[in-house]
Amino acid sequence: MPDTIQRDFPEVRCNDCGVGNVCFFHKCGALVPAGTEGYFCHTCFAFRGTRADRGQEPLPIGETRYFDRCKNWLVSIRYPTSSIGPGDRSISDAIMDILLKLGLIEMNVTTTDGLEEFYFQWGDYLATDDVERALNRLRAQFPIITIGVKRWQ
Repeated sequence: MPDTIQRDFPEVRCNDCGVGNVCFFHKCGALVPAGTEGYFCHTCFAFRGTRADRGQEPLPIGETRYFDRCKNWLVSIRYPTSSIGPGDRSISDAIMDILLKLGLIEMNVTTTDGLEEFYFQWGDYLATDDVERALNRLRAQFPIITIGVKRWQ
């Protein structure tokens, strides 16, 4: 089996950022730690490829660096409202807690088409390492969420 398969996996989410409709499956290659495999969206696959080209160790599955794709953009943290029970605020409370710990006082929350979305501006005033750790910890705690750049419709 080749180390990368490229095709649509419509029911699979990216192991790193949580985006749906992934296009790459990678196994036993330079992009993943030895003995692991993962499904990746275009952005995360390209990021892993760039790290491999630079001779850097592959990141563990489920971890990414949001800085390159999100710095100076609106960062979107989304999850389907159908994934939680009535009155369950655990995901939104965890998101709010992390954002407040980062010192974010300007954030927005919307609910559209069954998705609850929190978004904030990642500017120079935020410590990059703190934001990276917080976002990766959040994805590890709640794999159902998606983190990326806010796309206006």
